[in-house]
Amino acid sequence: RLMHAYEQLFSREGISVAQALLSRRDLTDRLGYLNVRNTLLGLLERGVVPIVNENDVVAVEELAGEHFGDNDTLSALVSNLVDADLLAILTDTDGLYTADPDVDKEARLIPRVEKIDQAIMELAASEKIDAWSRGGMTSKLKAARLATSWGITVVIARGTAPDVLLDVVAGQPRGTLFAPTASKKESRRRWLLSGLSTKGELRVDQGAASALRSRHKSLLPAGVQEV
Repeated sequence: RLMHAYEQLFSREGISVAQALLSRRDLTDRLGYLNVRNTLLGLLERGVVPIVNENDVVAVEELAGEHFGDNDTLSALVSNLVDADLLAILTDTDGLYTADPDVDKEARLIPRVEKIDQAIMELAASEKIDAWSRGGMTSKLKAARLATSWGITVVIARGTAPDVLLDVVAGQPRGTLFAPTASKKESRRRWLLSGLSTKGELRVDQGAASALRSRHKSLLPAGVQEV
């Protein structure tokens, strides 16, 4: 029914839509990641708008914690997949505030954030979250931190505001803008940095750590201390 509603609304503008159901495991494997990327980019090249959601039928990660899926993180991963310049996360507030605006009348909207550090994360720490959901501002900030680290600009804004997407795309001041903290990287590097393929841990010596971090060199076996 939801997809039918999307189809009807987009058809008024002569636009076709396609449902794309993803799970985290689809993006963990490099070949799967590339297949999803090629599919989404192929749809966009043909003027088809993908409607992406988590594939709850096969996504079992949420079952252990008895939570529903986190579409904020999914949106960041998809923005990375398709080399997006901008990620707009629409919610029921105007953006990130200095305090909970429902509790503190002195709370002020923060129009721009240069870096999502611990102080910024703590602004959402006192937020009241439904026990059955992973959503809320904390989830959105984590997604924004991921996306900005890949060179993507993020805006969190109120979804019910008139013309909000048009204004955001045009660069008009809406909600809270999170500036990218890195330049755009090659696709494979962004996939590695996403942590999707992480299955273990390598411990390296100081020389290897310095070579990896400061000089962007490859990891040699001699630098590995423990697996």
